[in-house]
Amino acid sequence: MIEVLYTDTDQIRGALQITEEDLGDERFNQGILELDLTLDLDAWAPTHATIYATGLGTPTASQLNQFNLLRAYSAYFCAYQTLQTGALSMPQNISDGKNTIERPQDRAGLRDFIAGRLATYKSRLTELLTGSVPSYVGQFLGVGSNYDPVTG
Repeated sequence: MIEVLYTDTDQIRGALQITEEDLGDERFNQGILELDLTLDLDAWAPTHATIYATGLGTPTASQLNQFNLLRAYSAYFCAYQTLQTGALSMPQNISDGKNTIERPQDRAGLRDFIAGRLATYKSRLTELLTGSVPSYVGQFLGVGSNYDPVTG
């Protein structure tokens, strides 16, 4: 297991739904993953280092929530980057000489799943950091009709 900023290779493999046999630690580019993750977090969550440090101590419930969201986002970010760079190349047929199993590879489906989780964690953490809750009502305020069914 290799540490990658706020996550590790075991958590990244978990997000990719694979084992260490599928993608060993030696295949991860730890330096570039950390750099990419840091640059991404600096752009939208500049207090990420403080969130992490606070989470390691005795955080409040809100701080612990931020810490957990940061860690989950980090794992899925690194998983997405790993998937995009092609480091994940698993065998489609696995055989022990006697038995063979075919493993389907739906990279597009996996990529979409990971991208969805990544967006969810980013959105939730952004809401906590900015203190704003997205409002979905605004898009309906301008909808209306000039037609009055009573007067015609």
